[in-house]
Amino acid sequence: MTETTFLSFLVPPFPYFIEGNLTTYKKGQWHPDRYNLGYFDVIIMKEGSLYIGEENESWKLSPNEVLILETNKHHFPIEPCLEDAVFYWFHFQTKEKWLVQKVQ
Repeated sequence: MTETTFLSFLVPPFPYFIEGNLTTYKKGQWHPDRYNLGYFDVIIMKEGSLYIGEENESWKLSPNEVLILETNKHHFPIEPCLEDAVFYWFHFQTKEKWLVQKVQ
């Protein structure tokens, strides 16, 4: 059985956008190693693959896949890009409570 994780937000007020962009990592580049960003990090893959982890989990993100990294967790590279990786990213935050829910 596969476990799925959801983030639940109490609204209103709605989460607010901080910044975003389209980024390309060339073959051999790594995603940065980051601690306690203070905001959510959303990655939307467009081309290639990105190898990233958060705490005790890791993912290979492929085109059309989306990952949301939590605000105060450690996220880090798993391995360098094996080809050019193109992805959209944006950061957002909320002033209200939020909850991680796991569903099987």
